[in-house]
Amino acid sequence: MNSLKAIIKQQKPNIKAITLNNYVRNIKIIISKYTNLDITTFSPIYLKSFEDVEKFILFLSNLKVAEATKYTYLFAVITLLSLDKEEYKNELKEYQFLYKQIGESLKKLPKTENEEKRWTTMSSLIKKTNELGKDISTFKKHRNFVIASLHVLQPPRRNIARTLIVSTTKPPKESKNNYLVIGEKYYFIYGNQKARTYNGEIINVSRALQNILKNYIEKYNLQNKLLLPTYENNNIELSTGAYTQILKKYLRVSSSLIRKIYISENKKDEITGMGNSTATQYNYYYKK
Repeated sequence: MNSLKAIIKQQKPNIKAITLNNYVRNIKIIISKYTNLDITTFSPIYLKSFEDVEKFILFLSNLKVAEATKYTYLFAVITLLSLDKEEYKNELKEYQFLYKQIGESLKKLPKTENEEKRWTTMSSLIKKTNELGKDISTFKKHRNFVIASLHVLQPPRRNIARTLIVSTTKPPKESKNNYLVIGEKYYFIYGNQKARTYNGEIINVSRALQNILKNYIEKYNLQNKLLLPTYENNNIELSTGAYTQILKKYLRVSSSLIRKIYISENKKDEITGMGNSTATQYNYYYKK
């Protein structure tokens, strides 16, 4: 019997691994909450469990979770039923209608007064970062340009980049550190982050960011060292406070606000690569 992951992969051959893992995780969560079914292998009975739309909607409405979490659960059900679109086309229409309603309600999250004052756009942040890149004559200037680039040329994360170790080989699978693995292609492995569910997450580096990182790493010989040390020729992590001050000084915003701006400009059913769930993103970061 094929696994749920294999079935979804078969229908969506181009799906990214992290997106596939998120789909499977969320489907398993809602199946376990709504039924008593064994979910080790795929079975059509999973889909049949959600045939009674009214019953499931009542269950969902009574769940004591945030609207954003319900939004994620509903998308999981839609993903599941989409494995047999012909058989469940009518149910899908009803679920998709409610999904759209919840999505519209999530747009009503207002900005705080402080966010209104500091709010900007991703294009403006990219422009500021490009300006920083015009003067990388010292280690600190170059490092600060790299810090800004990490937050605007990829889906932005928390201040986790200060912990990244540059590795020329693939780290052990169960490593509890965070790495930038360099080679023909660059990618991040996050083995130690706030949302432990996402430990082991692998994120490819965008081409634009890879070029910036390659130049910086080679210039300062950072192979198998911290990517962003406090000073040139040492291997001491920047503190969270120091890292935040760099972002605020040069981009005029914190990493948290960058995430809010990015998510508000890129509202999707599933935003990956940020170290948290879609529910968390829409519950805490999406702003009207």
